[in-house]
Amino acid sequence: MASQPEPPDRPERMAFERTGGSGTRLQVGIALVLGFVLAAILKPWDWGQPSVDTNPPGSAAAIAAARTSPSPKPTLDPRAVPCLTYSAWRAITIERTSGEEVHRWIVVDPVAATDPLDPGIPSVRVVAGRLDGMGYCAPDGAAAAATPTVYRITDGTAEILNEATPLSLLVPTGEHAALIFQPPQATDTWSPGRYVLKVLLGPVPEGGPGVPSSAWFAIDVEHAASDPIQADRPSPFSPPPSP
Repeated sequence: MASQPEPPDRPERMAFERTGGSGTRLQVGIALVLGFVLAAILKPWDWGQPSVDTNPPGSAAAIAAARTSPSPKPTLDPRAVPCLTYSAWRAITIERTSGEEVHRWIVVDPVAATDPLDPGIPSVRVVAGRLDGMGYCAPDGAAAAATPTVYRITDGTAEILNEATPLSLLVPTGEHAALIFQPPQATDTWSPGRYVLKVLLGPVPEGGPGVPSSAWFAIDVEHAASDPIQADRPSPFSPPPSP
């Protein structure tokens, strides 16, 4: 019997399968690490819980107050007469009529003049039973270079009241306080008449270096007919009688 030929060899079928190896484990590890990092950042266990303020009590209010509170302003002495405006001139008087003390701030616009008899000097009229003090407030920037000169006009003649004996000022004065003269010595009130004030101002460019300009105005004092002068009534600025 003839031998049958052997069947030809069949080619082997090769199958490729994806197996879990070291690459898969590395990816899983990276995913876990990222998950822990995100959880630490987001903190999902705190969601829905009320927030806790870590600042000590009152610290927020103190910080807010420190940011908004303005710096304290200097306090004007209560005995001084304040200037109610810092942008214009005012003639100031302290009057006493019918037993009542009255402070007046009167609009005035001083001018330059050559002498106290200059007819162009503006004036304000004051009618009072007593005039315990008179003076002025100057606008900011019009600083006086010296003590103002006060003239009394009598029959066309000007007399400097504070030439030999300086007039006393109502104390205290200071920034934003009126400069007010008390009556001349040996008197307790400003008597009726015309008074001219000359205020020397600081140097100005048109005046040249060291040459002050001046501002002049007058106060015309009249006695209130309905309030007789009481010579025995002491001025509020007079020193107390000696024991």
